[in-house]
Amino acid sequence: MNILLTGGSGFVPSNIIRQLAMSGNRVVSIDVTPPHRNLKRFLADVSDRVSYVEADICDAGALATIAREFPIDAIVHAAVITAVNPTIEVQDPTRTVEANVLGTTRMLDLARGIKGLKRFIYVSSSGVYGTTKDQDITINEDYPVNLPTLYAITKYASENITRRYGEMYNFSAASVRIGAPYGPMDHQTWARNERNVVCDIIDHAINGREIVVTSTGLAFSRDWTHVDDTAAGIEAALVAPKLSADMYNMSSGDSRSIEEIILAARDVIPTTRYRVTDNVDEVNINLISGKPRGPLGIKLLERDTGFKPKVRLKEGVAQFIDWWRDYHPAAAA
Repeated sequence: MNILLTGGSGFVPSNIIRQLAMSGNRVVSIDVTPPHRNLKRFLADVSDRVSYVEADICDAGALATIAREFPIDAIVHAAVITAVNPTIEVQDPTRTVEANVLGTTRMLDLARGIKGLKRFIYVSSSGVYGTTKDQDITINEDYPVNLPTLYAITKYASENITRRYGEMYNFSAASVRIGAPYGPMDHQTWARNERNVVCDIIDHAINGREIVVTSTGLAFSRDWTHVDDTAAGIEAALVAPKLSADMYNMSSGDSRSIEEIILAARDVIPTTRYRVTDNVDEVNINLISGKPRGPLGIKLLERDTGFKPKVRLKEGVAQFIDWWRDYHPAAAA
């Protein structure tokens, strides 16, 4: 299958490219920035099945040119500005809304003009659920949304626009809300200003720095999902013969705490250490989104696609550490 994917230089999209290409698909990656060195290295063994195009998804003319130059059977729309930090959010709200909503609309306009398009998948986020009363509540697809940021608002808007375009123009379209991905290729970009807290923990562990966290932060849980599973879940939704819904949750389905991540790192790096503090100014890991939210329920995706997460936390953290050491020359041995 020939698949067009947006945001290809980013963390999750780069892993989706790898997953799709390893399955034998040809992937055209669109990004507003050229492919960086680590991306080309990460995709080196599938490079014969990946094409890179530098373009803005808000530019309808550029998208039309791409559609003329490449065959397209399906689209995965993953490009986004991840403005989850309130400090970042206020800096350029117009650009966030343009990229996240107009960009989605432009991609859907492209999709409706492609004859025989097999499917359009919009990569959404568990962020649309906001917070829950505690971390033990399982969030199924019918759980009420809570949209505290422009990021969440634009993701939810794009889900609904995706659904409606599919209805209006009679093509298969669905959104997949992914939960707490971590793993290889996690990095800061102009569109994603903060790296994952799992990155912070591993960075400190590899370089022998003490991790400092509050007791609340230590107990903070998410359904941390290795990005291999995230990519496999997106692929499962893309290639399933039939989808019964227009929106699916996708995650590990199991919440684990920050302390469990630290201990998983310690299994690989015995010198890993942490200290609990009452002074939030001393905290040195990123918990900007550290508000209660239960794990995503994934039974609907499992039922419709057969997808099941495979990477357990300890295995995933160990693999991430191996990748980090290999891809970050400055990291300690």
